[in-house]
Amino acid sequence: MKTQQNNYSLKLYDVLSKTKLSAFFAHKQILQRTIYKTIIQRTAAILLLLLSIWSLSGAEAQAQNNVGIGTTTPNPKAILELQA
Repeated sequence: MKTQQNNYSLKLYDVLSKTKLSAFFAHKQILQRTIYKTIIQRTAAILLLLLSIWSLSGAEAQAQNNVGIGTTTPNPKAILELQA
């Protein structure tokens, strides 16, 4: 009789252990997905910010281009300056 109880106890312990382990690993996978999702969102936000800064600074640099004909130093506010 004790052997059957011991076997039953061992089987019950084995089932409970596997259930706890599977729950632990499922929780661990959910936690990892959440962490990866957070990292991806943070990286996307940083890239969007850098892209915005880069595009705005590029627009300002394009506005400074000007051409001078007959002068080596055209007026910075003029797009085209002609001197005869």
